[in-house]
Amino acid sequence: MQTPTHFLIAGALAVPARRHLIGNTPALLLGAVLPDIPFALLTLWGLFYYRWIAPLPQPGVIMEYLHFTLYFTDPIWIAGHNFFHSLVVDGLLFAVGLWGWR
Repeated sequence: MQTPTHFLIAGALAVPARRHLIGNTPALLLGAVLPDIPFALLTLWGLFYYRWIAPLPQPGVIMEYLHFTLYFTDPIWIAGHNFFHSLVVDGLLFAVGLWGWR
């Protein structure tokens, strides 16, 4: 997850786009971080849940369980992480953005 890098690169690309009067900077910046938001939320929720509510189902470290077990086996984690990484979903969001921009 390289969200800060995605955000900085998108911000840098927004400057020349603004000079040519194309693009929407907030939408560009949101699109840069949107794919990483579900993974961050799942990680924060898992950290909270397994630290204060329930014990880990297997001995070990919480982050290892989240990122090496749930990430590869739990359908919610798989769908949550992959949804905004899908070219179909991204293409639809791009089309909606173009439609809303016009």
